[in-house]
Amino acid sequence: GQGWIRTSVLIREQIYSLPPLTTRPPTLFRLFIHRSLVSSIGASSPVFPNRAEGGEFLRLRTLADKGKMGIFPSFDFRAIFLWESVIGIFCRAIKIVCMETILAIETSVPEASIALWSDGVWLFDQGFTSDRNHNSVIFDCLGEALESLQGRALTAVVVGTGPGSYSGTRIGIAAAQGVAIARGCPAVGIGSLAATPVARSHGAVGAVGESMAVGDARRGMYFISRIAATGEAMEAGLMDAGEFAARLREAPGTALFTFDDPARLGLDEELASRVLRTRPEARLLIDVWLGLDESRRRELSHRPLSPSYLRAPFTSKAKSGHPLLRQD
Repeated sequence: GQGWIRTSVLIREQIYSLPPLTTRPPTLFRLFIHRSLVSSIGASSPVFPNRAEGGEFLRLRTLADKGKMGIFPSFDFRAIFLWESVIGIFCRAIKIVCMETILAIETSVPEASIALWSDGVWLFDQGFTSDRNHNSVIFDCLGEALESLQGRALTAVVVGTGPGSYSGTRIGIAAAQGVAIARGCPAVGIGSLAATPVARSHGAVGAVGESMAVGDARRGMYFISRIAATGEAMEAGLMDAGEFAARLREAPGTALFTFDDPARLGLDEELASRVLRTRPEARLLIDVWLGLDESRRRELSHRPLSPSYLRAPFTSKAKSGHPLLRQD
């Protein structure tokens, strides 16, 4: 009943009743019998090897309704196994194409990293250290990550846009753009401040408490960037040392973190002790990306990549006698 049928197999002219199989007639079904059993009792029906180790498949008979015996015509099960193999390969190919596979590159700090994620599985996650020569060391690690794809199609390349190392951030963005063009997928930029352990444990959706990124913006200025409920870092605000310290005192329950040495922030001992030094990680860029809703993902996918700068480029007037000011 309910689509279940009972099967039997002919062995030495005897019919052996078998447990019901979850197959509806007249669909052909298979019975796996261990080779040792087949050898001990002998099978009069032709047997064909299957891919399972140590087993054989036998031709089956089925018991029809009201106890009548119906016998299937003779089939070449090797052809059936071949079709099953082809269909299996086709289904696996569809799964590979449809799965979400994301490559992340984070090079805004000297402790750079690259990660590769596919449908809940980390295929690659590796860091490398490079202070001012990311361009000479990133490609070995990136090449290993791409080899880990093993035929999978990338659905997105996520890259940390800083703020951080000027050259490192730009090299990471250039590498992400190159991979995205070659693989036919979007390159997406996410602020590196959001991809830290502190930000993900406090500021992300479902996390406990709030977190803020703080840092030295140079030339007597400091910055604060709050981690939004969506998990992304909000635009950094610049301020002088007095306002900087006052803002931190106004947020006693907020987790504070920085990429810099906390001793360089000009804070008193009490405030400095609250600031945790950390760094962004490529795998956490993927975590941020997966936490965004579809509309935000589409928005970021269509936004051109650009580094996150704390302030506009600083320029000064050329001194008198500079070659550019000379009149021929």
